[in-house]
Amino acid sequence: NETNNAGDNMYSQEKNQGVINIDQRFSMNPQLSKRLNMTLDGEVRIVLNIYLQGDWTNNDNQGPCTNDCEELNVTLWAGATKIIRQHVPQVSSGWNPITITHRITEEQVLWDASTANPSIQLEMKVKGDEQASWLGSTTGTPANFTMRLSGDGQTRVELPIDPTSWEEGFQSDESP
Repeated sequence: NETNNAGDNMYSQEKNQGVINIDQRFSMNPQLSKRLNMTLDGEVRIVLNIYLQGDWTNNDNQGPCTNDCEELNVTLWAGATKIIRQHVPQVSSGWNPITITHRITEEQVLWDASTANPSIQLEMKVKGDEQASWLGSTTGTPANFTMRLSGDGQTRVELPIDPTSWEEGFQSDESP
């Protein structure tokens, strides 16, 4: 049972038994329409708020995962260019505020409007093992992955945009 609840400012997938495969890419909307110059060594900050239920760690004897689960991975893209990919093993059941930071390198300074629209990719495999038991009760735990979307500011990407980005000469394709 997969549900996308964008109207509720949430993205969610849930399954009582089996693995839910999260591989979602969320792009900036509206799309980037200007060239941006990032501040060299400036800090990118990714803030997420994710709710988890089920198991996502393989072979730890704590739940149903054997080799069919995957811990959370978060990737920031500028178009097709990977800026940072971060493995996030320190999550637990319930709501998880997650902050990832990255320093802009020399190769990551220029973000061209035509090819560098920012997006966040989330990858994770969560397994549920909830089963009905005697007299209608249940055992185990369903798999649930829910993320608050950006409408309330609990999920966001902060970019270190250099003030030179707004200069007329920079936008008209002249060298910065």
